[in-house]
Amino acid sequence: MRVTYYSVHKWLKHRHDPRRWFNKPRTNEFLAYLLGATLSDGCCYANRSRNCDRSIILSVKDRDFARTFASAAKKVFGKSDGYKVRVTQNRYVVKVNSVLLYDLVSKGVDSIRPIIDKFPGSFIRGFFDGDGDATTSISKGKLLFCVRATNTNIECLRVLDELLRQFFCIYGNIHAAHSGGYRGMFEKRRVIFRDPVYVLKIDGLDQLSRFAMSIGFEIARKQKKLEDAIELVRKYGSAVAAEQWLRLYEKKNGRWKQKIRGPGKPVT
Repeated sequence: MRVTYYSVHKWLKHRHDPRRWFNKPRTNEFLAYLLGATLSDGCCYANRSRNCDRSIILSVKDRDFARTFASAAKKVFGKSDGYKVRVTQNRYVVKVNSVLLYDLVSKGVDSIRPIIDKFPGSFIRGFFDGDGDATTSISKGKLLFCVRATNTNIECLRVLDELLRQFFCIYGNIHAAHSGGYRGMFEKRRVIFRDPVYVLKIDGLDQLSRFAMSIGFEIARKQKKLEDAIELVRKYGSAVAAEQWLRLYEKKNGRWKQKIRGPGKPVT
């Protein structure tokens, strides 16, 4: 690694601390969450003009997810002032400077197996907060729902599937949603997906209940939607549950959103 004379001079004068770029992460459940979230929706950034400038960046439309990511990063690195969520071009952005975290993520999922095997639930939760959701629909008068994660990295989905089976007795299935070159909509824009898109799907009432209790979503609205669907189907059966679901939720722009009644109070 090349270090300039100017950098060494600043270190000797105590103007900069060379260790600030390394920013060693603590090995805990929040690191596992951070790794899962980064592999789902984050990216690794390297500043080529500065050898030690390595970071992880999350840029998403979901403000709740960005705040949860920033909160986890604060607990991983012990920053008293935390990490800021910036708004750039209608996206919520969190940047975490750390050479060591960059190296962990950029080497692939195999390099972090010791961490995610120790905290499997946190890793899975981080990934599903980013690329997963509780998907619901009403078909032939019945409420149908599942939990699924969508990603182009099939190896990562296979690791998730393995963790779910090994630690939680949850058996999902992976299938190809679209082949490479597929034309579809992404964030209200028509795009071409160059790589194949794969889906890890979990269904079955018992398995979904186990997922909600043992893993769940850190993002409250996703967790609430899953818990509501489970409760309605258990209580009423899928047919009556569909009627009750329409009392609680309405579909806007292709997404189910909880109805609001009165001054900020959801329908119950």
